[in-house]
Amino acid sequence: EETTGLIERLKNADFKVSAVLHREKSKKPPMPFTTSKLQQEAYKQLRFGARKTMSIAQGLYEGIEVGDSGPVGLITYMRTDSKRVSPEAKAEAAKFIAETYGEKYLSPGDRDTSSKTKIQDAHEAIRPTSVFRTPDQMKAYLTPEQFKLYQLIWEDFLASQMSNALYRETSVEISGANAVFRASGTETLFEGYTKVYEEAADEDKKEGEGAEDEKGLNPNKLSGIAEGQAMIWREPVPEQHFTQPPPRFTDASMVKTLEELGIGRPSTYAPTLETIQTRHYVKKENGRFFLAELGNLVLEILMKNFPNILDYTFTAKMETELDQVEAGEQEWRHVINDFYTPFKDTLAEAEKLIGEEKSKIEQVTDIPCEKCGKMMIVKWGRHGKFLACSNYPECHNTKSLKETTDGSIQIDTDTATDEKCPKCGSEMVVKMGRFGKFLACSKYPECKTAKPISLKIACPLGCGGEVVSRGSRRGVFYGCNRYPDCKFISWYKPVNRPCPTCHGQYLVEKYTKTLGAHISCPNKECDYKEFPNAEAAEAHGGVVTPAAASTPAEGAVPPAPPGNINPASLN
Repeated sequence: EETTGLIERLKNADFKVSAVLHREKSKKPPMPFTTSKLQQEAYKQLRFGARKTMSIAQGLYEGIEVGDSGPVGLITYMRTDSKRVSPEAKAEAAKFIAETYGEKYLSPGDRDTSSKTKIQDAHEAIRPTSVFRTPDQMKAYLTPEQFKLYQLIWEDFLASQMSNALYRETSVEISGANAVFRASGTETLFEGYTKVYEEAADEDKKEGEGAEDEKGLNPNKLSGIAEGQAMIWREPVPEQHFTQPPPRFTDASMVKTLEELGIGRPSTYAPTLETIQTRHYVKKENGRFFLAELGNLVLEILMKNFPNILDYTFTAKMETELDQVEAGEQEWRHVINDFYTPFKDTLAEAEKLIGEEKSKIEQVTDIPCEKCGKMMIVKWGRHGKFLACSNYPECHNTKSLKETTDGSIQIDTDTATDEKCPKCGSEMVVKMGRFGKFLACSKYPECKTAKPISLKIACPLGCGGEVVSRGSRRGVFYGCNRYPDCKFISWYKPVNRPCPTCHGQYLVEKYTKTLGAHISCPNKECDYKEFPNAEAAEAHGGVVTPAAASTPAEGAVPPAPPGNINPASLN
């Protein structure tokens, strides 16, 4: 009611600019990358996870074949928390900046690279081994992902050695009917280091920002407004805003928080993020971490029994004490004894309690064990829930389970197939394993024959084999069943049809955030795409998937490619 009344009062008011304030402000360039900062920027700008970033950086550090000069290490060591840069690297960067951009872009002096927290200064910051090896010069020798990361490191380092950017901030006050509105904007006076590089904005701060700017004055074009100028109210829009909960962690914000809390070292950030995912403590949706059911149960048990160790400050305190041991300020035996003596007693007590806690979450079912007649119970393993006999250890019977929509538990029965076991002739069945579904002999454990599931698609390389689905730590992929004689491999499910554009032997099923579900050609030089409906096809410049696409003839061999297509290049 108050807002509506205010709008009515202001609708016909006369507005004038009552004040215009200008202020010049300089912005310092970013510091050269530490491990955590590299992982944060690589995620925000390139969408590389922490593990992927470190893997690519490792390759750049170890050496890349550059022309006739052989392997060349393109970056310095990538596990460091130091911002220090060697005098030789500073001098080389200064020479490059002066020659390329001019003297005015040079940094006016050395920057303070000291840190308020204890760091291990054995290695300097992450930088290119030579700024004269520009990304464009190295592009021909790098994979697309290596090039993107090298360019990020090169630009950040060069920018860190350049001059400040200079801005003019303008703030305008507009008054009318005893109300004051404000608009502000920034104008670039001298681009400085931003000519080369700018850090990505914090995603969590970006969300929801910018909407107001579109409805009112353009904050970037305030320099022409003068005091006393009449203003027109274009459109009053009352909006209600609510305080939002903290956003879910991304790779970048998780690494940033680990560093801020003093948990771990540069070498442990990526393994930490990988561990909580591979153990199914968390799940990742749209790039953000969500606590999984198993993680919630583990956390509840540990917090109840080991509250001190699960306190944020525990790891940071231990790191500090170990640093003091390294500096000779503490005796290591005292540090270990102070921790282990109370921990040993707590662990002994917790072993009894954890058994009780686990029994609370082990749901008893009404499914009898076919071997001993006892009831099956739901247990947790490293790959999720499963059914186990309550008579364990006398009975070792286990079964896969599935949960129905009403929450009830059922045995996930093995799906029968028409394939026969090549060893004993028994029926092969579909089972669920660590890396997904596979075929196994129904006579297991007497017969332990197992093999991947065939897609009934002829190998695109024409070797006479069939495409099968396989599993790995990185997920499901597709390969030829004649491996290692045939090296065909694809992360995307092949579609048994040739490409209408380049006549490649096959297409693949894909899903991306931008395009959604679609079928495309794996040849990087071909942009052929199919979409499930006309709207998507029109929006993204593709065609609608033919009706026959979903039911290819089983075992059909695609036509041979034209002579100018190398089948190996399609991988």
